Amino acid sequence: MVEHQGGGGFDSTTTDQSQTRQPRTSLLTGWLVSLLSAGLAAGGCRGTNSDHSSSMPPPGASDEARFGFLQVALTDGPLEEQGITAVNICVERVEVLFADDQLRGTVPVSRTVNVLDLREGVTTTLGISQFPVGVIHQVRLILCPDGATVIVNGTELPLRVPSGDQTGIKLNSPGGFEIQEGVTTTIVIDFDAERSIHYAPGRGWVLTPAVLLVEKAIVLAVTCPTAGSFFQPPVTVRGTVASETSLRSLVVNGVDAVINGLDWQATITAPDGPVTVTVEAVDSIGRTAAVSVDIVVDGTPPAIDVVSPVPAAIFGNRFGVPLNLTVGDAGSGIDLPATETTLDGVVLPPDAILVSPTRIGGMLTASPGVHELGVTLVDLAGNVSSVSSVFTVVDVASAVMDALLALRDPLIPG
Repeated sequence: MVEHQGGGGFDSTTTDQSQTRQPRTSLLTGWLVSLLSAGLAAGGCRGTNSDHSSSMPPPGASDEARFGFLQVALTDGPLEEQGITAVNICVERVEVLFADDQLRGTVPVSRTVNVLDLREGVTTTLGISQFPVGVIHQVRLILCPDGATVIVNGTELPLRVPSGDQTGIKLNSPGGFEIQEGVTTTIVIDFDAERSIHYAPGRGWVLTPAVLLVEKAIVLAVTCPTAGSFFQPPVTVRGTVASETSLRSLVVNGVDAVINGLDWQATITAPDGPVTVTVEAVDSIGRTAAVSVDIVVDGTPPAIDVVSPVPAAIFGNRFGVPLNLTVGDAGSGIDLPATETTLDGVVLPPDAILVSPTRIGGMLTASPGVHELGVTLVDLAGNVSSVSSVFTVVDVASAVMDALLALRDPLIPG
């Protein structure tokens, strides 16, 4: 049941199931508390966005405070209203209140979701954050001040969400639910579009969120790779899945995943460039869940072209040796802090050379003799390129004297 609170916002609490709608045939019919294994905390997921957003520890927490993760997902049910083809909701963040009614942090979201894309058991992850262990009393879905729209008969119209951007949509669970150390607690929020959307004369389209709490669901999540990260092929995709009934299949871009308890893993091949990783799960009675993550695959090392000093080049010691290399990476880009330039095996300090996404330059100081320049580049996907160049520095004064002596010697009688 959903009750409008006099203090503003919406509050959802659990009631006798006989007073609510009957369970739908779609996979996720409410918001579910599910304990998943700590796959999110596992290492080895290299990428620019592979770290989870973190919330600050509660005031007074010691350095030894223990933490777990909260994942918030979203789903929707069927909508029979004719002519409505999209319900776009902009979610700003999810606030989390513990049993002492203290706000302990948020799950950042800042994205717009068409909830009608989340029917037939499809879910989307809104965000994941770290929280101290304890019992969560309430979560509040805070919507953006603007941005909610509904498309009716091809026309996009504003969708009013009373108090959604102020006190938020409040979701309560009797007895609360626990954040455990090293464990991911997943909440699936269901917008029942059929009961939530209506047209009010003089006000337009209004969303009065109807949210249910049920016990049966499949919760599917991708823990690695994270959205927007860069990876070398092949890509190992990992995640978690919880299902009340046994799974018939779990497929990642057409590859069957290996399932171990609540964890799953699959390795896929993909060409260089933007790639959508799509994970689909089907249980024994035919219900489905799906989640997608967009990443960039880059299996090509950075390019390096030595302009100076080229191999076998000879330089005088009076003005130094010009350093000039053209570099580039068309895939993920060069990881500039990881660039390493050496002279005779000694790493040059960062302030001695100029490193940019397209060029490495500077002036080398080297004593007379044979020297070796080495350059190693790493891109954001972890591909490595190396190049070396052996050159010679001569003492200018000695070279000039030798040349004069060489000119004079033929003139001196034997």
